[in-house]
Amino acid sequence: MSIRKNLATLTRKYGKFSSWAIWCHENEACPSIIQARTRDLHSKYVFVGLNASGKFKSNGPWANFRGGAHDRKLKYACNDISELRGSYLTDMFKGIETKTSAELFRKLGRESERLKKQVRTFRREMKDVGASSTTTFVVLGVAGSRTAEYFEKHYAKDLQCRKVVYYYHYSYTRLTDKKWVEGLWERLGIKGRYHLVRKRY
Repeated sequence: MSIRKNLATLTRKYGKFSSWAIWCHENEACPSIIQARTRDLHSKYVFVGLNASGKFKSNGPWANFRGGAHDRKLKYACNDISELRGSYLTDMFKGIETKTSAELFRKLGRESERLKKQVRTFRREMKDVGASSTTTFVVLGVAGSRTAEYFEKHYAKDLQCRKVVYYYHYSYTRLTDKKWVEGLWERLGIKGRYHLVRKRY
C-alpha cells in the first residue's frame, strides 16, 4: 500500500490514535507537517506503545506522540535521522486512556471480546500501513514488560515479525534524554550525534 496515495484513508481510520515520526521544529505539538511531507512517511520502522495515557495537545488527526511531557525524546531520536524520520507511531490498544498498564488490563481482561477486537484492529492497521516481514518493530517496553508480553503473544508471530527491538518507553525517567536517545540508536545500529540534534531545538 502506498502511504502517500492512501494517506486520506489512513487518516480516517487511524488519525485519532496514531502518528508519524516527523515534527515541526517550531511547534512540536502541531501535526500539520505530516500532510506537507508525505514523501517522508514509511513503515520500515514501526514504534509501538501500549496505550494513550491522556488527552492529546491537538484535536486534529495524527496528534498522538507530540507535545506530551516526554514526546521530545522521540523527536530527538527520529526527526533528524533519515532512517527513522517518518516512521509510523502507534499504540497496541486504542481509545482506552489509562495512567498505568495495570489499569488498562483490568479494563481489557485477559481473553475478553474487547481485547480480541483490539487485537484485530492492530493487525489490520499494520496491514494498512504496509508493515511487512522487513519492518523493524520498536516496542516501547523492555523485554519482560507487559507491553512486550502482549506484543509477543498477540502480534509477533501473526505479523511474521523478524525484527523486533524492545526498548524503554520514552516516559522512563531513570534515563536522561541523551541516554535514552543514544541507547535507542545503539540498539538499532544507527549512528547519530545527539549534541548536534539538540542544537536544532
